[in-house]
Amino acid sequence: MRPICVDEVTAEQLSELDELYQTTHDARVRIRALMMLLAAERQMVAAQIASLLRQHEETVRRGNSALPGRRHGGSLRCASLGCSAKGDACLS
Repeated sequence: MRPICVDEVTAEQLSELDELYQTTHDARVRIRALMMLLAAERQMVAAQIASLLRQHEETVRRGNSALPGRRHGGSLRCASLGCSAKGDACLS
């Protein structure tokens, strides 16, 4: 499986994700927001998140594309095999 990277997330982005998680009525969006929060705040890898949330690892890797207002490959993740030199945590 290819790793993905979670870019360093700003306090504003974390706040937006948390608000989305707390307020959405769409279960899929809530799970995807939680996946991104776990990766960004707890530095959990895809396998850990998948096990915790009873999801497939690939679902975790694709999770960000399902959030409203975010495009595939958006600001919270990169689909590269490597991470930038500073601040990124890979989900393997």
